[in-house]
Amino acid sequence: MNALVQWAREHRKVIVFAEGPGGRLTLDFRSGVDLITQLILQIFASAAEFEAQSIRERLLGAQAAMRGMELRWRGSRPPYGYVPVPLESGG
Repeated sequence: MNALVQWAREHRKVIVFAEGPGGRLTLDFRSGVDLITQLILQIFASAAEFEAQSIRERLLGAQAAMRGMELRWRGSRPPYGYVPVPLESGG
């Protein structure tokens, strides 16, 4: 995000987020550095990093839990020639 902002600032461009929870967002760098715009982008970048870290931790935790389960198939595509079947005991 910081690299994109730096590029937009150097080339005096407009960044437009076409979709999002608040609708369309336009960040204009044509007239120089706007401190409010810079603050908004820093908040977005921090929130995105936080969310990415949270997703990573949830996925790693789920994968670790599944590795501990006996005969647990994680749901990916089975290797060629194999077909997943239900266990007699269920699951």
